Amino acid sequence: MAMRLTVTLLTTLLLAAAVAAARRPQPAETDATNDAASRTQAARFWIKLTFGLDGEAARWDGSVSLQDGQILQAEPWSFEKRDRFDAENRSWACTTVVLKGRSVSSFAEPQRGVLLQIDATRATRLTVKTRQGDFEVAVAELMAGHPMLFLDGRASAERLGTSEPLPSDRHVDTDIATEDDYPSLAIDSRGHRWIAWIGYEDQTKRDHLWVLDLDDPKAKVEEIVTAREQLDPKLVIDSEGKLRLFWAAPEAGDWELWTATRDGGRWSAPQRLTQAEGTDFHLAVAQGPDRSVWLAWQAFRGDNSDIHVRRLQQGRWSRELAIGHQTANEWEPSISVDPDGRAWVGYDSYQNGNYDVFLTCVTGRPDSDVLEAKRTIAVAATADFEAHASVEATGRNIVWVAYDAAGPNWGKDYSRNVTRFHGNYAETLHGARRLELRAIVDGKVLMPGVPLPQKLNRIRPRKIIHSD
Repeated sequence: MAMRLTVTLLTTLLLAAAVAAARRPQPAETDATNDAASRTQAARFWIKLTFGLDGEAARWDGSVSLQDGQILQAEPWSFEKRDRFDAENRSWACTTVVLKGRSVSSFAEPQRGVLLQIDATRATRLTVKTRQGDFEVAVAELMAGHPMLFLDGRASAERLGTSEPLPSDRHVDTDIATEDDYPSLAIDSRGHRWIAWIGYEDQTKRDHLWVLDLDDPKAKVEEIVTAREQLDPKLVIDSEGKLRLFWAAPEAGDWELWTATRDGGRWSAPQRLTQAEGTDFHLAVAQGPDRSVWLAWQAFRGDNSDIHVRRLQQGRWSRELAIGHQTANEWEPSISVDPDGRAWVGYDSYQNGNYDVFLTCVTGRPDSDVLEAKRTIAVAATADFEAHASVEATGRNIVWVAYDAAGPNWGKDYSRNVTRFHGNYAETLHGARRLELRAIVDGKVLMPGVPLPQKLNRIRPRKIIHSD
């Protein structure tokens, strides 16, 4: 598959499953016996230590130790070639930097960090010693997504997810070596986590579309279909309680959308959902409060691409609805359904001669197979590059839209560090990129009172060379 981002193990899949497990209801521990047991029972997860949050240049040489627990693995995060890390002794020598000049456009992070995989109980404590000061972390108080700050905000500790490779005995054919990506996860009525993904087999140049019940220790990987190319698997539990999978794959050279259901322990034959000539892909899926399934995807019809929407409700499919601007290309939709059953579809459009983000509200009566586009809102329509919308409709007439942005004339009329033709500024393809967030409240587009933080964390480290 072209332009593939590959992962050699199913780490991404199991990270998503770990998050889902954390969200499932857990029995309350009310008696002293259970409380005492929870203090001694070990849990395995990752912790991230970050140094240099103040953005100042400083030496952060140090070490880490653990009480009432065990460090299983230690790795550097965002270290440069000049930094040193001793995994055996849990120590390091590193310097945070202040980016200047050419360095601003590099991919280097100014902070440094350490990743720790630990076995911990509620009594586990982490002691961190650095040149800039020491601090102690009560591991039980760490929460994913909520870093705890230390040393006057210059350092932090944060709990990450858990991950482990999928045991080889879960595969039907243990001799197949694949690179696995595009994970999707759904939870059935028993609380079992089902996960779908694409496994690319380089030897045969084929994609395997696989599904697995992670919570059944006897379950094997189930193959839905194998083909030369596949894309965008999306797994849901539909309104009939069936496990349903959607994906995109070519048919006679034309990319189409497909679906299959699992009932009575067996998968149905793939059903083709799109029939028109033209590519159908970039699939997004959401579910409404009645567990109806909404699809949004990019469909090429004629000379340009639009966003198409379709709904599956109580086993009945609606007709396709095309939204967007007829004379412009629309790209890569995101969809979310609010508590009132309205679908909100975000996408980027070239309507104004550059990429802008739009949001369309789509509704449909339960007794009708006709969908209707109620209104379209320009979320971001400046001269900047604005694209790749991510939509979340939370209710109370609030819809959140996140997207990424770059400078004006992104990728246009720029060659060999010179702006060509009429001299208008044009930003290079990889010159810069930032995150933006908007809230649509009662149809009005609101922006945050303070800019979003633009320093993105990477769970896995990468060695980089810093250019002073």
